[in-house]
Amino acid sequence: METPMNIATKQLFPTIPTAFSGHSLGQSLSRSLRKFVGTLDIWMKRHHQRRQLRALAGSHLLKDMGINDCDAWNQGRKPFWKE
Repeated sequence: METPMNIATKQLFPTIPTAFSGHSLGQSLSRSLRKFVGTLDIWMKRHHQRRQLRALAGSHLLKDMGINDCDAWNQGRKPFWKE
């Protein structure tokens, strides 16, 4: 699935400048940049989801989803960079 971040990255950085076109360094830089932006996208989503979980702690909505308050709080407190 294409995320808005991935689409923007491809539009802003479709390739490294033409001096590197077809060169393995240019391809490597392009892959690295896309991987970096993809990682940032995942981290942002985790941060948002975990913040929402913390906000729902104590709510009947968690019970409806089959999640207890303790699990929601513990998951919500995890840093965004940890799975």
